Amino acid sequence: MKGGFRAWTWNLIVFVKENDLECSRLGLATGRKVGNAVARNRWRRLIREVFRNELKDSLAGFDMVVAVKAVPGFERNRGEAAERRPDGPSAKREIPAIADLEGELADALRRIERKLAGKVAGNPSDRPDPGV
Repeated sequence: MKGGFRAWTWNLIVFVKENDLECSRLGLATGRKVGNAVARNRWRRLIREVFRNELKDSLAGFDMVVAVKAVPGFERNRGEAAERRPDGPSAKREIPAIADLEGELADALRRIERKLAGKVAGNPSDRPDPGV
């Protein structure tokens, strides 16, 4: 998202950009490396629920895209047989509880708010002219 702001947490990358609407919009990105279809859809449902309950009203006028990060070493479609392989088991991917996910999104949005505040404070057009 050109012209927007980005923040990341352990599981998520959050992009936020202002829009010209009075409502907020949410975009989701979950790649196949995140897990099987059940896991990806669970991530999406949890993120939508947090957005609907906690963030929708506070983010009016912003577009938000949430990308779920793949865990390094995680390989999809590896079952118990993979654990017996000599190269070792792949990383386990646990889907967090809704409260944990809510905290991660809130943390990312706090970082973005700080960046937004810094941009507004650093904008020379908002400062009074010292020569007047």
